[in-house]
Amino acid sequence: MSKKNSDFAAAYSRYYPLVYASLYSKTGNMNDTEDMCQNIFARLYEKFDSVESAGGWLYGAARYEFLSYYRKKGAASIVAEDDIPDEQYGSSEIRMLLKETVAAVCGEDEDSRLLFELVAVHKFTYNETGRHLGLSKRKVRYKYGKIVDAIQSYLAGRGVRSLEDLL
Repeated sequence: MSKKNSDFAAAYSRYYPLVYASLYSKTGNMNDTEDMCQNIFARLYEKFDSVESAGGWLYGAARYEFLSYYRKKGAASIVAEDDIPDEQYGSSEIRMLLKETVAAVCGEDEDSRLLFELVAVHKFTYNETGRHLGLSKRKVRYKYGKIVDAIQSYLAGRGVRSLEDLL
């Protein structure tokens, strides 16, 4: 196997679960997500020799692919966050506070943010989440528990004793 192929295989193994989970968290559609991932990684392979940081390149490529893919499908296929009825998901102030909280707790750790989104928002099981992120069920359960504890501590520091206080 050539150096390019082995380096690409390593990048693919490392980043595919993250790219997949990120796109799936936006689309909720496995077929669309797999199509987008195929396009992204095919382009990465073509440009691999000129890419300095596979992770950085993939971040931009995934964002571009998501927007491009749904422009082709039609804007009606995307549900903007502001279009979600408040009665179903809480007020926009609560959504903003939760987003801010997750961002503060997870920081730049994309893996933790995706893990939390898959379990808490998209109702993935620990097994499903582990499959997408390349983690064991036990590791997902542990990390999710740590994130939830950190979120509760963060909210307690802001005067929120329980989630019921937000409602």
